Amino acid sequence: MSLVTVVALATICIFIIIQMFDFIQQRKEVYHIQLDNIGYSVSQPLERALWDRNMKEIQRALDNLMELDFLTQANLIVNTELVSVHSQRGPNGKVPHLAERLLELPIVSLIPLYSPEYNAIDPQPMGYLVLEADSYKLYQYTLKRFSALLVAYLLLAFMLSIAISWCLNRLLVYPLRAIADDLRTLPLENIQYHQLSLPRYHQDDELGVLVRSYNRNQQALVQAHHQLTRMSTRDPITDLPNYTLFQELLKQQLVNSGYEKQPFSLLFINLDSFKDIYQALGQEQGNLGLIDAVKRMREVLGEHTLLARLHGEEFIVLSKSQESPLHAMQLGQRLVEHLTSPLSINEYQYLPTVSIGIAQYPSDSEEPDGLIANAQAAMLLAQRRWKNQVLFFEPDMTNNIQQRLIMESEVARGLKENQFRLYLQPQVDMATGQPYGAEALIRWHYAEGDIRFPGDFIPLAEETGLILELGSWVLKEACTTLAHWKQQAIPLTLSVNLSALQLQQPDLIKQLSGLCQRYDFSPNKLILELTETANIYDLKAVLPTLIKMRDLGISIALDDFGTGYCNLNYLSHLPVDELKIDKSFVDGLPDDDELVQIVNSIAQILSLKVVIEGVETQQQADWLLAHGMHFAQGYLFSRALPYEMFKEKYLSSYY
Repeated sequence: MSLVTVVALATICIFIIIQMFDFIQQRKEVYHIQLDNIGYSVSQPLERALWDRNMKEIQRALDNLMELDFLTQANLIVNTELVSVHSQRGPNGKVPHLAERLLELPIVSLIPLYSPEYNAIDPQPMGYLVLEADSYKLYQYTLKRFSALLVAYLLLAFMLSIAISWCLNRLLVYPLRAIADDLRTLPLENIQYHQLSLPRYHQDDELGVLVRSYNRNQQALVQAHHQLTRMSTRDPITDLPNYTLFQELLKQQLVNSGYEKQPFSLLFINLDSFKDIYQALGQEQGNLGLIDAVKRMREVLGEHTLLARLHGEEFIVLSKSQESPLHAMQLGQRLVEHLTSPLSINEYQYLPTVSIGIAQYPSDSEEPDGLIANAQAAMLLAQRRWKNQVLFFEPDMTNNIQQRLIMESEVARGLKENQFRLYLQPQVDMATGQPYGAEALIRWHYAEGDIRFPGDFIPLAEETGLILELGSWVLKEACTTLAHWKQQAIPLTLSVNLSALQLQQPDLIKQLSGLCQRYDFSPNKLILELTETANIYDLKAVLPTLIKMRDLGISIALDDFGTGYCNLNYLSHLPVDELKIDKSFVDGLPDDDELVQIVNSIAQILSLKVVIEGVETQQQADWLLAHGMHFAQGYLFSRALPYEMFKEKYLSSYY
C-alpha cells in the first residue's frame, strides 16, 4: 500500500509540474497579447500628441491607462531627446523573489510610436510605449491554480492508491498469502509430495505459471528422490545392491538366523585383472566386461544367494543356505572357474584373474562388519599367494592385514624423513676387470642397524601406489649423482629400475625432461631398466613413451629378460639398447647354458648389448668370457655398496 501511494504521489507531482508549466506559459502569452492590444489602441493618439510635443496630453493618456487594474506601469520614452514620461501605481502585493525568477516576471510589452508622416521604407520610431502587467495578479492566479490542481490530484492519487491496493490484494496479495500459509503449515513428512492448488482467475498469468512450475519441480524432485534412493542402494552399472543395501540385508539375515545361529557364508570376490582391463580399454569397455563378469557369477549362484557389488572390482556373495565349509569352497571354486574363462571385449581376449575369501557365520564373526572384514582379509591373503585362489578366513589373517597397513604408513614416513638411500652395485667389463657403470638399488634405513631390502617394501609400495613417489625420489638422486660425475669427468653409466606404474604415468616424459634440464648430465649415461613383465608387450600403450625416452637421449634396458612373455617379434619393435639376462639363467652355468646362449644369440641378431646379472663364481665368469659376453654384475665383483664406499673403492682415481 505504501509503495503504491509513493508511486502515485510521484506521478501526480510530475503531472502537476507539467500542467503548471503549460498554464504559466499560456497565461504569460495572454498577458503579452492583452498588453499589445492596449498599447496599439492608444498608439495613434499618443503619436499625434508626441508629434505635437503635447506632454500634457501624453501624461493624461498614460494616466487613463493606469485606471486599468491589469496594468501597474505605463512609460513613454522619446529617443531623440531622451525624454521619459511615465505613469504608475503601486502593486497590489509583493511577489516573492523566487516566484519572480520561476515565473520570469515582470511581463513587459514595448510598443513603437511613429510620426504621422513616417517613411514607410525605413521607418524610425519617435519613441516607445512601455506597458508593464500586474505581476502580483499573475502570481495570485498561479497559486490558486496550483492549489486547485494539487488538491484535485491528491484526491485522485488517494483514490487510485486505494483502488490499486484493493486490486493487488484481491488479485495478488491474497493468493500469495494463501500459498505462503499453505507452505508454512505443511508437515515435514509431506514436503516431498506437496502440490499447490492453482488460484482462481490465475490459470494463465504469472502466478499460475509460478504455481505450475512449483508443482512441476516438486514432481521432478520426487523422481530425483526415487532415483537417488535407488542409486544410494544400487550399483549404477550392474544394478546390484551396493555396500549400504548389502549391510542392511546382512543384518536382516543375522536376525533371521535367530537364537539357533543357523550358519551361512560370505564370499568376498575381487576381480584382480579388471584394473588392467579398465586401463587398457577405458571406462566404457571396462564396464561391459564387468557386466559380463556379473552375468557369469549369476549363472553359478542359486536362489538362496545374494550378490552385491561393494567397490570397484570387489563383489560379495551371501550364501543363505545352511552349508558346510566344503559347500562354500565348492561354490568359490565354481565362481573361479566361470570368471577365469577367456573374456572377449571388442575383439580382444583377456584371461581374468580372481581372488576369493570366505568367512562363515557364526564361527568367524557374529557382527556384519566383522564378517565382511574377515572375508576381505581372506581375499587379500589369497591375492598375495597366487592367482585364482580361494581361502577361508583364519584369525592370523587380520594380523597380516594390520602389518600391511603399518608397513604402508612406515614407508610414507620413511619418505618424509629421508630414510631411504641409494646403493650402487658396479657393472664390470670382465675383459678388463674395470667397472663401466653401476646399478642404483634402493635401501631403507628403517632404524639404527636395521637396513631393509627392496623385497621387504617394494611389492607393498607397488600395491599402494607409493612406488610413484619412491621412483621419483630414486630418479632425482640418480640424476644428482650423474651431474656430480660429469663435473669430475667420471664416465660411468648409472642404471635405474623403472616400475610398471611409473611407465604408465601420463607425465613420465615431462618428469624426465625436467630432470634433464635441471641437472647438468649427459642423458645417455642414464639407463632406465624395464622389467619384461611391466606391460611392455602392450606395444600400442608403451611404444610412444619409450620412443620419447630415446628422443631425450636416455638409454633403455630390458631387465630380467627371459622371465616374462616377450617374444622376438615384440622385442624387435622395442627401442631398447641392452638386455639383462636374469640371475636364474646364470645359476646353472657352466653346465646348463642353453638358455643363456639363446638370449645372447637374440641380442646379437638385434645388435643389443648384453649384461649378465647375478654372476657369483669365477667359473660362471670364465664361461661368459669364453662365449663373448663381457659385461656383468654380481656378488663375484661386489655387492651393492653405500655411495661413499663405492666412491672410495671405484672412483678414488677421479678425485
